[in-house]
Amino acid sequence: MEANGGNAEIRPGVDGGTLKNQDLSFLQVVIAAILSQYGWFLLFVCVTFYLLIQYFSKMLPNPYESTDSEVSRDPSSVAKRQEALEASRRRMQEELDAKTAEFKEKQQRLEEEKRRQKIEQWGRT
Repeated sequence: MEANGGNAEIRPGVDGGTLKNQDLSFLQVVIAAILSQYGWFLLFVCVTFYLLIQYFSKMLPNPYESTDSEVSRDPSSVAKRQEALEASRRRMQEELDAKTAEFKEKQQRLEEEKRRQKIEQWGRT
């Protein structure tokens, strides 16, 4: 509880003036002043920084790109790689064909079973 009977006393600021509700609008004035004074310099620094990043990114090796030393270009290795890729595709296609044939066979068995059940139901009635 307060000592003066619950009455709050509002005192003015250090300079004795009235208190203002300060929000972030002062930032607009500060930023505008900085940009008006150092705008061209900031633009030059940003463009220079961008160009330096571009320059150094070209010099560093990209881990996602393969180099000529990693991938040999001789025809025999290219032919072997293509043959292995084709064999892999053929194997995957055979597996898919087998699954498709199995699914069709299962569907035919289910249809045959449904047909038999319908015939039995008609025979009962």
